[in-house]
Amino acid sequence: TDAEIVIKFGHVDGTTSLLDTPLHAFFEAFKTTVESASSGRITATEYGNSQLGGATSLFEQNAAGTLEMSIGFSMSSLSAYVPDAMLWDIPYVFSSELTTQTMLDKYGAELADQVAAATNVRPYFTAVAMRSFCTTKKQITDAASFKGLKLRVQDSPAMVAMLDSLGAAATVISYTEVYSALQTGVVDGAEQHPYGLPMASWQEVVKYYTLDKYIANISVCAVSESWYQSLSADDQAIVDFAIKQAQRAYYGVVKANEANVMKQILDAGVTVYTPTAAELQSIKDVAQPAVVEYVASQVGQDKVDQFLAAAAEAEANRGY
Repeated sequence: TDAEIVIKFGHVDGTTSLLDTPLHAFFEAFKTTVESASSGRITATEYGNSQLGGATSLFEQNAAGTLEMSIGFSMSSLSAYVPDAMLWDIPYVFSSELTTQTMLDKYGAELADQVAAATNVRPYFTAVAMRSFCTTKKQITDAASFKGLKLRVQDSPAMVAMLDSLGAAATVISYTEVYSALQTGVVDGAEQHPYGLPMASWQEVVKYYTLDKYIANISVCAVSESWYQSLSADDQAIVDFAIKQAQRAYYGVVKANEANVMKQILDAGVTVYTPTAAELQSIKDVAQPAVVEYVASQVGQDKVDQFLAAAAEAEANRGY
């Protein structure tokens, strides 16, 4: 290649098609844009299928400066480095990924600077979907139906606080082991965005999916900060522009594929249920205060209050 700058780009998704592997779609849109905007001076090479490691390993390579870019790390995982990221773990704040993205566009830059200072990774945030609970034994409908369920969670104190408050047992199990844990009854359910079910074949082992949309799935595109700062201002602008275009492609692919995904879930015999406003409120009334209390203990009540006020404003102005 005649390119002056070659960006190594890692992710954990497959590389089979733009529609079925959204992280690959992100990469392809990024590569096309960065090449055309730089007249071929900048290009990118894809390392998909976890060939450079899992999402955490990729993030650590970005931090070490040995890998320029990756995508697939989660906002929840960022809270280990920057406590303010926990604000986005407060459940039942946003009705959709659209209002979540509105908030990220408004307040994400400050968080990105904090993360860059703490980790040497500059994050770019995309809210792609809402996460909800799927179960094997019974349908979750309201707060009371959580009682006694063993539910798999990511290693997130906020999630544990939420499920404790609802009388469910939060069980931390690595993602790769969830399928067998659901199958054998080690857990009674888990949480995932719709696209995530067929990706891991969970629709084969769960019977119910409740669209409570408790939290947004916020995907992090991670850029090595030391590498980014080594670029000229013009090249930084090209990278930023290419990421913005890639984020739109990524979100569009996830949305376009949602019809296929829901069909797969329903065809597998899973009962999909959307709670009523009253049922959702019953869950929120119990779950949210527990998480707010925990997050406030980590970042301060003021930050929580500001965040919730801004989120309420975004919801009030959402236009749908």
